[in-house]
Amino acid sequence: MKLFTSPLSVFIAVCIGLSSAKPLTRGTDNANLDEVNGPVDVQLIEEVPSFEMNLKTPTAYELRTFGTDQEEGSMEYILRENEDIQSGVEHYLIEGDIKVDYNVSQVSPNAVRNRNVRWPGGVVPYFIDRSFDNGARQRILAAIERYHQTTCIRFVPWNGQRDYVHIVPRQGCFSAVGRRGGRQELSVGGACNFHRGTIMHELMHAVGFQHEQTRTDRDQFVTVYYQNIQPGLEYNFIRYNQDTIDHLQTRYDYYSIMHYPMYAFSRNGRPTIAPRQSGVSIGNRNDFSTTDILKINRYYECEDTTDNGGEETNPDDCEETHPNCSFWAQRGECSRNPAWMLPNCPVSCRQCRPSTPGCSDDNDFCSQWARNGECQRNPRYMLTSCRQSCNVC
Repeated sequence: MKLFTSPLSVFIAVCIGLSSAKPLTRGTDNANLDEVNGPVDVQLIEEVPSFEMNLKTPTAYELRTFGTDQEEGSMEYILRENEDIQSGVEHYLIEGDIKVDYNVSQVSPNAVRNRNVRWPGGVVPYFIDRSFDNGARQRILAAIERYHQTTCIRFVPWNGQRDYVHIVPRQGCFSAVGRRGGRQELSVGGACNFHRGTIMHELMHAVGFQHEQTRTDRDQFVTVYYQNIQPGLEYNFIRYNQDTIDHLQTRYDYYSIMHYPMYAFSRNGRPTIAPRQSGVSIGNRNDFSTTDILKINRYYECEDTTDNGGEETNPDDCEETHPNCSFWAQRGECSRNPAWMLPNCPVSCRQCRPSTPGCSDDNDFCSQWARNGECQRNPRYMLTSCRQSCNVC
């Protein structure tokens, strides 16, 4: 017997099913809400802070499935934004975001050893292109202010100086390394200016620093998987010798804002560079590490004269003030509501790392996801944010 189902009957059935569902109210235990995917850890739905924020309280489903995409760090934003950039007639990019001029016969790949490319007195004249909107301009100024809070670098508005940085909204994110002479472009176009950390990364190139993983001793601390790198892009993982690069008497810094992420230039979705030390992550910074600050001040010979930020959150000692911080950060609130999110959710907004990074999970549902096999199915997120549950530390 052939059954005929009219659209009206389907609509009525759906409505009946929806009306019979029990609504989730604040304070309800959502452990047994999903009979298909199994139980989830207990999580109470809480009110959103009313500090001029327009945030939606996460639903039970969103809390259960949250974590499949990790908020990216500054270098991940940069590499994604620069994927479609073609070599121009005036310059090309190495290591993803370092501008090299065609008319320079020999380019020092790292300015740290070459003291001649420092900005005299640590003073960097800059000009923000007028084509930036007000929001982008404020984020650029916030990145500049972070240098003023933590280093002796002083960015000053351009007033006719011969050498200066012209911050422009070209396609992609890029900068030259150190002072190149005359007008030099630093681009934070498109999504490159959405995050303070991305702008800080490019500015650190401009004041004279290369990516962390180019250090002479890097192979003691990270493994490069050349078989996973896109063909022809292996040169982006070059390691320089001591004649070229100066470590400034610092240890290798996994947490540097200048470090590559694990999947940089991957051809197959597998890691291209990974830390040898367990329990650490790389390439997910949106603020200076302590060593970043130390290196800048040593390079400019001002270690003893720098205000390290006063009451600003220490990059190595910060705490979240609300249990839903990670969820809101995933929804983009770090950018939409920075006034509340950055001081109250500094870890989730990648402003600093926890004071005890050790072996721990970053999400309450890590153990459940691990039991469901997510360590194998979704390693990009799980192996860095659910380290304890995935037994990687």
